[in-house]
Formats: sequence, structure tokens, C-alpha cells
Amino acid sequence: MESLVGRSRRTRRPDPHSLASRVSHPAIRGRGWLRLDARGRRRLPRILLATAVMGAVVGYALTTGHALFPALAASSLGRLGLLVVLVTLGVAVYLGALQLLGVAKFKDLISAVRTSS
Repeated sequence: MESLVGRSRRTRRPDPHSLASRVSHPAIRGRGWLRLDARGRRRLPRILLATAVMGAVVGYALTTGHALFPALAASSLGRLGLLVVLVTLGVAVYLGALQLLGVAKFKDLISAVRTSS
């Protein structure tokens, strides 16, 4: 069982993620869920660019937030508020980058979120 489960390097305990990925990956791949069509392959570089832009903006905002408001890190409420701001900023920047890069229209993104909920 250890060879399937694997071991965490820090704690030397069985790593449950290793077993889960070994079981789920073939199932997902076998069903064709990991296949990209031609349109998806054309969009993938722009999606990755939008993700990088979002990561850079959120990272800069986190660094700036800690530098300008060091008291935020001192309290749980301050950290929670900063988290809410960073998540909101990240979603807004990512959606904006997808729109600007022509990956998807804002209207289509909003309707996809509404129909999946």
C-alpha cells in the first residue's frame, strides 16, 4: 500500500493526495475531460497570460498592503479584510484580462457563472 500512497517528505506519513491523483487521473483522462479542442488550444496561451497578470497584481497588492498598513497583519480581522480585498481584486483583474485578451466576453463569463450556480 505504501507504494501506491507515497510518503510525505516532511512527516514521513502516507500522502493521501498521491493515491487520489493516481486513481482519478486515469478516470478523468479516459473520459476525455482533459482533451482540448482547437479553440481551447488557441485560447490557452492567453488564459495563462491572464493568470500571470492576475498573480502579479495580487502579489503586488499584497506587498503594498503590508507595507502601507502593517497593522492589518497584526489582527485576525485585518487579515480577513485584506483577504477579501485581494480575492475581489484577483477576480476583477482576471475577468478584465480575459476580456482584454479576447478570451471571452464579460457578458458570456457572467452568464456562465449564473447558469452554473
